[in-house]
Amino acid sequence: MVANNLSIVIRTCKPRLQRSTFLQHALASEFCVSTDKIIVNSKPNYSQGFFCELIRYLEHLKSTPKYILVVEDDMLFSNSAKSTLQEAIRFELPHLWCSIPEKRLVDESTKISESIRSVRIAAPLYYSGAILFEVSFLKYVLTNYSLKYIELTQPNFDVFVSSEILNCGGSMFLSHTSFATDPCTSSVIESSATQLHRFTPEHIDAYFDFNNTSPFFTTHTYTSRRLDADI
Repeated sequence: MVANNLSIVIRTCKPRLQRSTFLQHALASEFCVSTDKIIVNSKPNYSQGFFCELIRYLEHLKSTPKYILVVEDDMLFSNSAKSTLQEAIRFELPHLWCSIPEKRLVDESTKISESIRSVRIAAPLYYSGAILFEVSFLKYVLTNYSLKYIELTQPNFDVFVSSEILNCGGSMFLSHTSFATDPCTSSVIESSATQLHRFTPEHIDAYFDFNNTSPFFTTHTYTSRRLDADI
């Protein structure tokens, strides 16, 4: 089901091409689907650049899948990630927020299945390491971004996408067991607040089991200098 309905896009920038290539191999190995990289200039408008490149990416796809997973280049994923995405696709969810910005979102959520929950958000979110989009919903988000860009005070990808979910009624679907930020990788957007959140589980990915990541991450080694020769 995944192979016929899903494509994966990794959001990255030139200084992190090695890290994104490592993740690209990991995702392709696990999900067996088309996995592409969108390379964006890291400064000064990383999110704005990604929006534009994502629009171009969709325009040039030879065949459009039903779902696209948008992933940051610093993500890890669990052994259950593939089955969770299969389940979301089977449920025909419009989106699935696959990495959790705040522990309370899970605590306040309603259980749909073992790995999928729903919660009503009251404000935009500032973190999204991985989001599964139904393509029709992604196109809706990108169209609204194009229409509203001039008046946006903070056109951040995470904030805007969650704002559009809020505008659609605020019901967010999330998975707290699928993806998480690698705490050993620094953020593209350097700030003291960003770095603090990356190392404090009470803020992000609180329920992700870092001992249950895909075997790819234990059988292959990534360093900032090179990729493991086995890849």
